[in-house]
Amino acid sequence: MIKKIDTKPGAVALDTYTIFKEKKHAEHIANPVSIQALYTLLREIRPVRVLEIGGGIGTLSYMMLKNSNVYVDIFEDVPLCVNAMKENLAAYDGRYRIFTSYEAVVLPQPSYDLVVVDGGTDSLIKNIFRQLTNVRAIYIDGHRDGQRVLMRRELARVYRCRTVRYRDPQRMMKGGSAIFCVKSRNALARYMSYLYGELLSRRD
Repeated sequence: MIKKIDTKPGAVALDTYTIFKEKKHAEHIANPVSIQALYTLLREIRPVRVLEIGGGIGTLSYMMLKNSNVYVDIFEDVPLCVNAMKENLAAYDGRYRIFTSYEAVVLPQPSYDLVVVDGGTDSLIKNIFRQLTNVRAIYIDGHRDGQRVLMRRELARVYRCRTVRYRDPQRMMKGGSAIFCVKSRNALARYMSYLYGELLSRRD
């Protein structure tokens, strides 16, 4: 079965949410449960290089930069969000890059410890995941079922995967999901891992 973890927001998640909910263009920022879930994953795998798809105004980027030593490559194509993100991440200048086009994307590097998905288009995600040669984990903000299926399908070309769901104990807020990736040369094992994971997700 897919592992499910009840995730209660702690101080880092609540502080981050409190800061960002008062900012301009904050209508679609990650909620405290999702922020906590990513913080939990951050502490577990201790990534160095992170790729974020759909950076918004920088809520999750800010949390990661403030609470770890990561370097983040961020894709965001909405000018209002890009301008707000630059302002919100000003204290971490030099530790992130923003890419503002979703068209004909070429990744700045093919290997990341963690990919964070909290936006973007299906075509962007497919393009990016086809270029990745190495990734340890993916964090998906909210449900994003269509994007999750697309990502797992692309990952199954190289990896066996397992999924962990982070849930609001009170079931009031959307949490998020982590997909942990292990390279495998066994095509049948990869395919069965994909099918089994999708079957369990649909029954969840």
